[in-house]
Amino acid sequence: MKAISYKLKAKSCLGFTIIELIVSMIIFSMMTAVVLANYPAFRQKIFLKTKAQEIALTIRQAQAYALGVKRFDDGTLEGVFPGYGVKFSQTPTNIFTFFADVNANNTYDASTELVQQFNLGSQALIDSLCGDDGILAPAGDNFDGCNPISTLYAIYKRPVPTVRLAADDSATVFQEAHIVVKNQNGQFKTIVIRMTGQISIE
Repeated sequence: MKAISYKLKAKSCLGFTIIELIVSMIIFSMMTAVVLANYPAFRQKIFLKTKAQEIALTIRQAQAYALGVKRFDDGTLEGVFPGYGVKFSQTPTNIFTFFADVNANNTYDASTELVQQFNLGSQALIDSLCGDDGILAPAGDNFDGCNPISTLYAIYKRPVPTVRLAADDSATVFQEAHIVVKNQNGQFKTIVIRMTGQISIE
């Protein structure tokens, strides 16, 4: 009889009480609610980071193509070995163009120079472009020496590893250029291109 009562007592100590289960469910529900509430913002942040990296990698690819003497098929049998660049514009704000500067005029002329066109989609856009010419900015300038521009060309030409940063085909070139990409939540990433060829995301 003693052995039987001991077994019954041991079994009664196993498992959770109702109170413990309710508290556990409340904690789990609260954690789930917090995660689900923050998920859209987290997803937007990751999407923005991915698009900024895509822009930086495209610029790096232009550099690799130019320095690696990548052949571009211009319709002739021999092809050409031009410089390569990326065009950014605020019209439209979600598209940038990777091109071959076939006629060496430092601009993207037509689809005959197109390598690939990228679309950031509807959830991100190029919010602003600016170029720093090395001249000190006037007091109150929001860009701290970076002049707002509507179009930016980043062009690499062999055998020089540096990049030509300009708003058009003019002689005015920038020492540094900033591409600000923004998502729907107002979060932003800045891709910084330096004349030396260095590219960073801030």
